[in-house]
Amino acid sequence: MTPEINLLPKIDHKDDVKSKVPYFVLTSVAILLLAYFTYAYFSASSKITTLTAEEAVRQAEVDEALATLMQLEESNKGTLEGAVGFVKEQAYAVTPLMDEVTKQLPPNTYLREYNFTEEAVTLTVDLETMRDVSFYIERLVKSDYFVDAQITDVSAFELGETEKEQKPSEKFNFIPRYTVTITALIDYVYLKGGAK
Repeated sequence: MTPEINLLPKIDHKDDVKSKVPYFVLTSVAILLLAYFTYAYFSASSKITTLTAEEAVRQAEVDEALATLMQLEESNKGTLEGAVGFVKEQAYAVTPLMDEVTKQLPPNTYLREYNFTEEAVTLTVDLETMRDVSFYIERLVKSDYFVDAQITDVSAFELGETEKEQKPSEKFNFIPRYTVTITALIDYVYLKGGAK
């Protein structure tokens, strides 16, 4: 009988399984990653297709809105120029009115406040006597710049210290002054005619 001599190393099948596990894990991870990237790719492709369609719809809406805007601008172009012309026709010079208002003031008076509206000038004036009030109204009515003038409010005030208790004899030492609010209606024809 011949002895059986085996010079090859003894193979253990358990080591074979252990050496294949890392390859199996790596292969599984690679397959999962490939599946995830494939899913992400097709999902992104689908979203890109949807967003491209939405972009086309929005662009069509924007183009339609721009076309409508251009039509409206073209149709309103004449009316805009007409509106500017109307405003220029309705505007009036304020300086001649203020010159006339201050020129008509009696001496020792004070123009407190003025307010311009489309049709009238509202003035608040401090005057010394009721005679000055009537004199000023009369001068405004006779002015070419105004059609009519009306008193809307009159209030009296005293000059000097009113906080102290005054003796009855001292009360008559102060002459009351009057604050008058007047509304003067503007004569557009005269004002537009280049009044000097």
